[in-house]
Amino acid sequence: LFPVILGKESAAREKPHPDIFLNAAEQLGCPPHECFVLEDALKGLQAAKEAGMPCIILRNPLNKNINFAGAELIFESLEDFVAALQP
Repeated sequence: LFPVILGKESAAREKPHPDIFLNAAEQLGCPPHECFVLEDALKGLQAAKEAGMPCIILRNPLNKNINFAGAELIFESLEDFVAALQP
């Protein structure tokens, strides 16, 4: 489903720096604006925006009260996101 999945060890600097997302775009061979980021943290949203990538937020019990202004989409759960992918 996702051709590139990276962890924090793949970037010199951690979020909110955009390094990890820019590395993923490079590995995909795509410009950042043609990628999107799935995130559950404010630092991740900030990093995605700095990278020039749209960001989709997945809610969970730890982030349910965080204001994710600037996210393109917010899903209440991973399950809701997966369901939205179905034809």
